[in-house]
Amino acid sequence: MYFENRILCFVMLLVFSTSCSVKEERIACPCNLYLAMPEPVPGSGIVAWEMSAQSFRDSGVLSYEMWPDGFLFSVPKSDLRVNMLLVGNSAEFDGDGMVIPEGKDCPYVYSYAGTLNCQADEERETIVLHKKYALLYCYARRDDSLTGGVRFEVAGNVRGYTVTAAPRAGNFRYDLEMKQLSTSQVAGCVSLPAQVDGSLRLNVVSQDGSLLRSFAVGEYILRSGYDWGAEDLEDIRIEVDIVHSSLWLYSSDKVTRYFT
Repeated sequence: MYFENRILCFVMLLVFSTSCSVKEERIACPCNLYLAMPEPVPGSGIVAWEMSAQSFRDSGVLSYEMWPDGFLFSVPKSDLRVNMLLVGNSAEFDGDGMVIPEGKDCPYVYSYAGTLNCQADEERETIVLHKKYALLYCYARRDDSLTGGVRFEVAGNVRGYTVTAAPRAGNFRYDLEMKQLSTSQVAGCVSLPAQVDGSLRLNVVSQDGSLLRSFAVGEYILRSGYDWGAEDLEDIRIEVDIVHSSLWLYSSDKVTRYFT
């Protein structure tokens, strides 16, 4: 119902605010702002947006499928600050932005931020989206004495984003779905939001819930020089040897081994 109400309010705003009589002062007329997508983003999702200028502020959420090529807004004539998040359907939204549901990993997230000159009757801007999720590929060396019945859990302290793409604090937990690649190796993948510190951990947990191993993945990633504040987040690869309590982190130009 929240999404439907926001969309209805947006449509009503568009209908009643875009017309302007030729007898009116043009400066009092709104600017029709069209934000064009350079290319469609695969999959379905939700767009959260926030716009602000002097004496003006508005925000909302829209279904991406409604305008796969772009978005049309009616806004006051001004220099306008625009923030947008394009997010996969598995996310939830509240008044502060997107939230990753408990037990889920981060959906795809793309962000846009810019200040636009909307002084004319019409303004068109092709938005450049930036990738705000990182895929963590985890490979584990299999050992029947430990990997039989254990689960691999990724735990952190970021659980979403504000509309301005700032990480939101909160508990994040996700059980990796490990698939057997060979008799000696299993692998899984988790999608992560940007981190704010080195608290991210990879835990190996037994069937009865006992913690067998815990790897300080967040600290290792920071030591490698990875930049969580980059415009576009790069994917990450690690390899774990749970018998010897060691982990290899693969960066763009080197491989580093860490011990717990």
